[in-house]
Amino acid sequence: MRNRFDSPHRLVEKFVKGSGILGAFLFLMVMGITTYEVLVRYIFNAPTTWSMEISVILTMWGTFLGVAYTLQQGGHTQIDFVVNRFSERSRRILRIFVYLFVLLFSIFLTWASLVPAIEAYLIKEVTQSYTRTPLFILMISIPIGGILLILEIIRELIEMFRSKRE
Repeated sequence: MRNRFDSPHRLVEKFVKGSGILGAFLFLMVMGITTYEVLVRYIFNAPTTWSMEISVILTMWGTFLGVAYTLQQGGHTQIDFVVNRFSERSRRILRIFVYLFVLLFSIFLTWASLVPAIEAYLIKEVTQSYTRTPLFILMISIPIGGILLILEIIRELIEMFRSKRE
């Protein structure tokens, strides 16, 4: 039987998976840029002025795009040797409390990072490097990743409660 949460549930699931794939691709780009920088610096003695800054930006975006996907795949660190001693019911309750705590933290992080990102956009703040990249591009990765994490936590919590009823 279809539930009214099925469509948004699947949409969030697919969106988070897509963000994880994009995040992984960004890390591949960082690897390529770093390899290129090493080659031109040490073989041709011609270092770039842009590789470090672009690598930092892509690393931040890759990290924050991938955090919700990592949760979705069960890839975050857990203390299994302690948790596995609990009963199934206790593990479920603990998991719900942890998700609620992470949800509150994610809401705070998203809000606290969104305000300075918007301010950086409004005052047209740029990096102090040669490229003068708008700082907003770097800073907005945190609230976007936070929103993705919030959506994934809510999706996971709904899934836990739905599976309990079934």
